[in-house]
Amino acid sequence: MPMGEIAIVLVYSMATNFLECLTVVFMLLLLCVILPAKWFKEFFLSSGSSLLIFGLGYMMYISSHIASNTDSYPTNLVRLIPLVGFSILVLAFLVGRTRLLRKVFEQLADRATIFSYIFLPVGFLSLLVVVIRNIP
Repeated sequence: MPMGEIAIVLVYSMATNFLECLTVVFMLLLLCVILPAKWFKEFFLSSGSSLLIFGLGYMMYISSHIASNTDSYPTNLVRLIPLVGFSILVLAFLVGRTRLLRKVFEQLADRATIFSYIFLPVGFLSLLVVVIRNIP
C-alpha cells in the first residue's frame, strides 16, 4: 500500500478506537448514575478501572472465541453474559472495599493516564479528518 493509504487506514482506525473509548467511558458514567452514589463515590477510580479491565477482558474472551469458530459460540457465550456481568459488578464492588486491590487498580489507572495525553488528541484529530473526508 502507498504511504497515503496507510495513513488513511491509521486515521480511520484511530477514529474508531476513539469513538469506542468514548462509548465505554460513557457506559461507565451511566452505570455510576444508575447505581447508588455510595457505591462509587469514594472509590470511583479503583472501581471504575476494575470494571473496565474486567469488562474489556471478557469482551476479548468473547472476541477470541468468535474468531475460533467453535460450535459453542452463541449459546454458551451469550448465556453467560448476565452471570459474568453480575460477577464483574461484584468484583468491582469488592475491589473498592479491599485496600490492597484498591491500591493496585488506582496505581494502574494513574500509570495509564499518560496514554490519554497522547491518545485523546490523536483520536480527536483522526475523527476530525474522517468527518472532513466524508463531507460531500
